[in-house]
Amino acid sequence: KKNLEKCLSFTLLSHAKTPIASLLHQ
Repeated sequence: KKNLEKCLSFTLLSHAKTPIASLLHQ
């Protein structure tokens, strides 16, 4: 269960990183 939480947070992080990066590049 703990591993799933880590995987989920990692996925959310990677998904959130892309829009944030594109916003910073504007």
